Amino acid sequence: MFYEVRVKEANGSLKKVLPSKTLSREFWKNFDQSESNISLISTGQKAVPKWVKKNLDLLYPETFEINYY
Repeated sequence: MFYEVRVKEANGSLKKVLPSKTLSREFWKNFDQSESNISLISTGQKAVPKWVKKNLDLLYPETFEINYY
């Protein structure tokens, strides 16, 4: 629930009134937009740069040739 907001000018006169319904509509529109931008799929880790992976493969070739059969 939102309360009506009254916006006043510097001299104290009323500039505009934002009704409760308008505030509620704007809030939920922004909320829906922000929710749609959230991705539920997260890798959690950043990808290793190719040059680092290539150097590690050259330094430790035996770890990548493990055969489990």
